[in-house]
Amino acid sequence: MGAPLGNLDAILRSARDAATTLYDEGGWVLVAIVIASVAAWGLLFSRWVHLRAQRRAYQRAGRGLYGDGPASPAAMEMWVSGEVGRLYDGLGTIQALAALLPLLGLLGTVLGMLQTFEVIQVEGTGDARLMADGIRQALLTTQAGILAALPVLLGLRYLNSRAGRIANRLELDSHAAVAGSRNGGSRASDASYMGAPG
Repeated sequence: MGAPLGNLDAILRSARDAATTLYDEGGWVLVAIVIASVAAWGLLFSRWVHLRAQRRAYQRAGRGLYGDGPASPAAMEMWVSGEVGRLYDGLGTIQALAALLPLLGLLGTVLGMLQTFEVIQVEGTGDARLMADGIRQALLTTQAGILAALPVLLGLRYLNSRAGRIANRLELDSHAAVAGSRNGGSRASDASYMGAPG
């Protein structure tokens, strides 16, 4: 039991030291940028896993996805609508975090410049070192906010595209299932999502 507790204590100390360093360098704004970035990446990975699992589930279901009875157009539309909504769950939160990151960087810029002006007001402009902290915070938070937002936006674009492809295939296959049930034939068409790569 001693070794795992010792490792946990070391991890907690490292995390505390890293948070302290971040706060010293960029203030609470930089800490907020890191937290928002980690949350966004966690959501990106979670939604990627979800979309991958959904696609495989639809493929495994195959022709039996919609059951064995006659396909009601109204019931089919309701089912597909619910499934499409689940495909896009969480993407709005990721988009909000992606928009928040550069705004936090801008806030850090404003706070850093205010700190610089306060130093100038109290100490004058004779010592550039006193002004450097505020300027460094302003530039560091701006850079961090932009750099953190760019990959999140790219990941969000990929997930939106992937969810859209799955949703389109589901809608096509639902129409094929309804048409097949009306004709007394197969519910899956050659354009079905179930057999399509992607």
